Amino acid sequence: TAARQELLADAMADACSWVLSGSAMGWGDGLLNQLDAIIYLDVPHDIRIPRLIARERARYGNDLAPGGRMHAGHLEFIA
Repeated sequence: TAARQELLADAMADACSWVLSGSAMGWGDGLLNQLDAIIYLDVPHDIRIPRLIARERARYGNDLAPGGRMHAGHLEFIA
């Protein structure tokens, strides 16, 4: 996470404004004093999980299938 924080700090230093999309829980706590607003989206489970699965399949394809190199991690992530 230190590398992620450093990359983000470098990107923010060159920007007059920025938007961070996604979860920064834990690793992004040090950014809180630099934020003007936080928008929290609460997407129902029955909508969020199928979207996650579709996005993961589009990105990683057969690596997520049974026997694929990412199968076990994918199941753990979705659970």
